[in-house]
Amino acid sequence: MYLTDLADLPVFRAVRDEFVDPSRPPASSLVQVSGLVHPAFRVEVDALAVG
Repeated sequence: MYLTDLADLPVFRAVRDEFVDPSRPPASSLVQVSGLVHPAFRVEVDALAVG
């Protein structure tokens, strides 16, 4: 996960918790970045599924 502003972290976590079990979240990394591909973008998510 990439966030441009860590002030968005509480909202990001609330939305994430709607899709994953917050008592057993998947392994993940979060990094603050200075910008993304488009200046209006505030978050980028990369995912890898293994089955």
